[in-house]
Amino acid sequence: MRHGRAKQARRTLQFFERTIGLRPPYHVLIDGTFVVNLLRFKLPIRDRLFVLLQKADVTLHVTNSTLVELKQLKDQTPKEEKTFEQ
Repeated sequence: MRHGRAKQARRTLQFFERTIGLRPPYHVLIDGTFVVNLLRFKLPIRDRLFVLLQKADVTLHVTNSTLVELKQLKDQTPKEEKTFEQ
């Protein structure tokens, strides 16, 4: 991460820590569209969040409704598309 981005991320985290008391470990709620794009573009979300959140602990959460949505998307996806395969 470039210096400017890291500095801005640090300032944003400090702002939320001072105003609402948001401290590590951070809990991140992920929706279905985000998960599909992570799989499609093969992005390492844990590594990216680790760097973005200044090397703090991160816990990822997905709701049950999102899991149902992802199962439906998997069933509707053509077999040629390899989005949901790992």
